[in-house]
Amino acid sequence: MKAINEKIKEFREDAGLTQSELADRMGISEKTIQRYEKGTTIPSTSQLKQIGDILGQNLIIKEGNISEGELIDLVIQNNAMLSVSLDAMAELLASSSKKTVSEARSSLAKAVEHRIEILKGKNKT
Repeated sequence: MKAINEKIKEFREDAGLTQSELADRMGISEKTIQRYEKGTTIPSTSQLKQIGDILGQNLIIKEGNISEGELIDLVIQNNAMLSVSLDAMAELLASSSKKTVSEARSSLAKAVEHRIEILKGKNKT
């Protein structure tokens, strides 16, 4: 299964659009499209829907149309990106505080875990 960034690029090229043209149609910068296609930025669900609408493709995963293996691949990919993002945020936090990068990363990881627990509580019915 291709990662979402690869699908965006493939579908854009199949539609015969440049990054600049897609960006113009979305009302965002070309640099943002480049980040989506490199996988350094993950588009929001609404942005994925907008891209899909423009390119005539469905980029939104719906219940029942993804295999367990594909879902596991997506989770692994997103966790890898989250790890890179946490590292970058930890370095930024450490540079603006008296914490080491390791301490900053630990604090950020705890904050993310706390937020996940809050979200899990909201999803209970």
